[in-house]
Amino acid sequence: MEKDPQVWFRELRRSHDRLSTLAEALSPEDLRRTSYCDEWSVAQVLSHLGSGAEIFSMILDAARSGTEPPGLEGFRVVWDRWDAKDPDQQRVAFRAADSAFLESLESLDDPLDSFVITAMGRQMDMAEFLGMRLGEHAVHAWDVGVSFEPTEVVDAHAVELLIDRLPAVGTALGRPAPDVARSPQRVVVATTDPIRAYTFDVGATVTVAEAGRDGDGQPTRVDLHLPAEALLRLVYGRLDADHTPPLDPADDATSATSILDVLRATYPGF
Repeated sequence: MEKDPQVWFRELRRSHDRLSTLAEALSPEDLRRTSYCDEWSVAQVLSHLGSGAEIFSMILDAARSGTEPPGLEGFRVVWDRWDAKDPDQQRVAFRAADSAFLESLESLDDPLDSFVITAMGRQMDMAEFLGMRLGEHAVHAWDVGVSFEPTEVVDAHAVELLIDRLPAVGTALGRPAPDVARSPQRVVVATTDPIRAYTFDVGATVTVAEAGRDGDGQPTRVDLHLPAEALLRLVYGRLDADHTPPLDPADDATSATSILDVLRATYPGF
């Protein structure tokens, strides 16, 4: 995974600029349209990202001051306040909170890589902290964009960084369906743009790791080929049939479809 927090920061800034530009162009009716997250409107997705920016700012402030970071109760106060806003207010507040988080990072006196962040009950470096935020930001930006353009994809620059977080994210987000848990499966998925290969062990628990390679550096086995962007969305629960690219000619169609069904059941999304 990329260890330079400045690289993550620059991509987070790009994601903010792209989504802010899109959000500003939306009509009041657009804001109230159902997003890809069918329980949320477009405005509610922006609200989720805005409240997230506020929470990330709170965690950063705790790291700067050496104080205890906020916990779930503190998060709920933020969420309740954002949920009480109307859609137009949520759009405005999203941009302000998202900008404020980025500005707080730019204003730090010490280098980004000197910070140790305590969040979600564990310690992490700044690259991991910003990687968490970029994953949330880029995927939810897709939730908004695809509501207006069915062929929307997650930004390629973000994918280039986020795909290397897949072992940790895929292991954390996996929730095997009961029939999958009873019949463990091992699946190796190879990606393009960028080229990677990951092994998914799906059973009562889920683990994801880099796939084994032969002496030439090639995966020793591949069960499914996908663009990295599609695999990223799959792990975030966003690779339904209507938003899945055509199957790779190298894959057996029946087997590939079966594997996708298993992985979709494992990653229902949020």
